[in-house]
Amino acid sequence: CFNASKLLTSHGMGIQVLLNTTEFYYLCPAIINQIDARSCLIHTTSEKKAEMPPKTYSLQIAWVGGFIAISIISFLSLLGVILVPLMNRVFFKFLLSFLVALAVGTLSGDAFLHLLPHRFAESTYFDSTWKGLTALGGLYFMFLVEHALTLIKKKKSAHHMGLHLFRIDDLNNLRARESFKIALLFVGNLDYLGEMDCVAFFPFKAPGTMQQTRSRLLSKELLRLSHSQRYSREELKDAGIATLAWMVIMGDGLHNFSDGLAIGAAFTEGLSSGLSTSVAVFCHELPHELVKGDFAVLLKAGMTVKQAVLYNALSAMLAYLGMATGIFIGHYAENVSMWIFALTAGLFMYVALVDMVPEMLHNDASDHGCSRWGYFFLQNAGILLGFGIMLLISVFEHKIVFR
Repeated sequence: CFNASKLLTSHGMGIQVLLNTTEFYYLCPAIINQIDARSCLIHTTSEKKAEMPPKTYSLQIAWVGGFIAISIISFLSLLGVILVPLMNRVFFKFLLSFLVALAVGTLSGDAFLHLLPHRFAESTYFDSTWKGLTALGGLYFMFLVEHALTLIKKKKSAHHMGLHLFRIDDLNNLRARESFKIALLFVGNLDYLGEMDCVAFFPFKAPGTMQQTRSRLLSKELLRLSHSQRYSREELKDAGIATLAWMVIMGDGLHNFSDGLAIGAAFTEGLSSGLSTSVAVFCHELPHELVKGDFAVLLKAGMTVKQAVLYNALSAMLAYLGMATGIFIGHYAENVSMWIFALTAGLFMYVALVDMVPEMLHNDASDHGCSRWGYFFLQNAGILLGFGIMLLISVFEHKIVFR
């Protein structure tokens, strides 16, 4: 796009010269060409982009910052194990309520103050609409994942329970007559049965007195029954651990991958972007790991420490994989990273509004002899602190640089 002075100069005319009709006709093709090509509109957008400060990031900072952030967040599950003895204390309930509120503030603050404004500021109206739809898609995606994992968990629990009941029913059917006769022997109906009757009913030889026969039958029945029950419990325990391990790797692993993807892409955008997203992820993982930490859950389910560490490591590896994917996308495909941020905003809003807010509203303050107003003010302090942290990072993000 040529302005007036450049247009005149390119056609060999002076800037101070008044144009006559012939000279204007001479310039008309160039003017019409610029109008048809919309060159000046593109030039205006380019000038605005040129005035924006360049990205203050390097690939090395993105890798180091992302690795440190993911490592700190991954070790939160071990913190939950350390704090297990304190979980029944009253102050722990207050601390947990504050942390949940802080997570709501940081997640929603990062979504509304950082992720969405930055993505929409550089977009046209229709482009902003599609990115907003992507944010809604992220929210809906989390809804589907959460409900799908719940349904799968219920289905597997029902399947193992059905196998257990089937074994019991099958066992009872095979020895229904035997169990019935044993019951008759011990409810006082021995007067109606003779020793030869008992031998005829059972397919094995029973020499000796009726008392000896009764003892043999009882011992054999208890031995078989106890063995079958012990086998079922061990099998159910193994099946439960396998199911729980699968849920941790697939459920929490997918969650970790999305967190790592967001953190990696954010650090390629800039140090402030990576910092705000990492703080938001940290604050929402902290209360989750303190109460329902995967490491503690696996130990409680019967795993050894080595097994729990292995499954936690596999789940954490997905977070590092997500971080690497986010860094590569953010560095080599800048346009794609914009959509990742919009998707992350939807994920954060879902976690904050669907998972965290209901937990805040349905607190058990009265059960612990605490004031509901105390919980209310504590939760407000957490939300406002989260908003404040994200606001400070958003306002001073251009000054947060690493030299």
